[in-house]
Amino acid sequence: MNRRVFLKALAALTGASIIPQNFTGSMYRKANAAIDYSALDITAPNIMPQVINVFLYGGPSELSGNLTNIADIQVNSQMSYLDFFPGLLDPQNLGDMMSDGSITPSGFWGSNGSGNGVDNGLGAGGDDMQFLVDNGYMSVYRTMMKRKNTSQAHRESILMSQKGSLDIDFSAGFGYKLAATISEHRALYEAGSTLADGTAIDSVENLIMPFVSIEDGDTRIFDKDGNTTLPVLFNGISLNRDLTNPFTRREINGEETADLDALVQQQLANDARNYSEVIEAFQLRENLEASMATFENAFDAVPAYPNTGFGDKLRAAVTLATENPGTLFITLGGGFGGWDDHNNGVDEYPQRMRELFAALRAAMAHIDAANGNTPVLGLNRPTDNIIINVFGDFGRRVNLNNSLGWDHGNNQNFFTLGGGRAGLRTPQANRGLGNVVGTTVHTGPKNQNDQYTVPAEGSYEFEPMSVASTIFKYFGVNYQNTVDSLGYDPLTSSIDPMTEEITDIGSPPIDEDPDTNGAA
Repeated sequence: MNRRVFLKALAALTGASIIPQNFTGSMYRKANAAIDYSALDITAPNIMPQVINVFLYGGPSELSGNLTNIADIQVNSQMSYLDFFPGLLDPQNLGDMMSDGSITPSGFWGSNGSGNGVDNGLGAGGDDMQFLVDNGYMSVYRTMMKRKNTSQAHRESILMSQKGSLDIDFSAGFGYKLAATISEHRALYEAGSTLADGTAIDSVENLIMPFVSIEDGDTRIFDKDGNTTLPVLFNGISLNRDLTNPFTRREINGEETADLDALVQQQLANDARNYSEVIEAFQLRENLEASMATFENAFDAVPAYPNTGFGDKLRAAVTLATENPGTLFITLGGGFGGWDDHNNGVDEYPQRMRELFAALRAAMAHIDAANGNTPVLGLNRPTDNIIINVFGDFGRRVNLNNSLGWDHGNNQNFFTLGGGRAGLRTPQANRGLGNVVGTTVHTGPKNQNDQYTVPAEGSYEFEPMSVASTIFKYFGVNYQNTVDSLGYDPLTSSIDPMTEEITDIGSPPIDEDPDTNGAA
């Protein structure tokens, strides 16, 4: 049975499993314009990174992570922020429980002691942000600014971010590009890299669940390029927050479906030689799922995750990453959407930000506590190779509009957590963490909606596509060497499909060195 027939048969039996290919516009890029993965300059990392990509569909306001311009914003806003958040202009004074101040030392939107305002004085996640920065778990970049394409439409913005390229109609998703890069350069990774638990990579095709989507629906991060054939599981597998096997459907109308499950297993067993990695992936998933219910009791040192959708999904992602070092990339979305706050943002935004960063704080506690001994499988491994990135479609305007929300803008925060291992972000361990990078200024006419923050003159800034480029860097792609050799970066460039001319050479990785990026 060939792979296409096999996967098609299982999908027909069980619903959804391997993430499907998505086609947009013209179905195929010209064959001679396909990505040449072999031309990339690669230095395989000693330990393979693991990246959890959290995409906030809809585009959240930057204000939770950046109140540095709030005085100017308040003076110019159509609606007064102080009518809803009385302490928003003042610094925190946590020693005085009656202080109205909400601005944390790093300029985040934290809590205050008064309990006043729509948020009951609880803020918008700034207390957890400050904790994560102060303790070297997170860095915040305030100037991820779209300049190459300033469209504020959701589709264009989502596709640029999830493909890592301006070429939104023909480019593959950056998750697929990462998989194709590792597959193409497998000899380098098999010879020079190990997994975090020290396991040698005898064959990249033997990695178990290397590319995973957790409730990210029809994510474009795994869009294919139509010109590259990958190992079965490199195409990505979709799981839910309980890490449930996507081939398993335990009940239909309340009845057990043992016959259906048996048929699927028989199909797998019939070609076990070719699909042994699929069988192993499902077995690992079943082991993890069985342990999830008792996870907190098994590892009391890890604080419980918040009982929220954010908490459930991050718990699943971190459990999979810590317990399975062969999972290299996980994308989360779906339930992380809903940030399109044109209306009533003052009511919903602060609480959602609190829930998000409470979950991220728990995730970092989980990663930190699992270092050296994981709770489910008891692996002896470091966890400083695990990175969590958080960003969205775009940012928001800073004018509080007449509908008590914010309309689309081009500047946003980029939050990145974990991954402090030497040589991953920077040559020295932890140098890329605990920093606030980028300075913004307010611009726009008073009492009109067209108001934004923009990077201050001389401030470090980067494009959203640089997130993908940075992930490629973690896995050993040398962007500058590749550009110097070819004149462009095959992974993040944009090529006109008709003329085959390069319209954008690509976006470089984020500069994470505080000596050169102006970190505070």
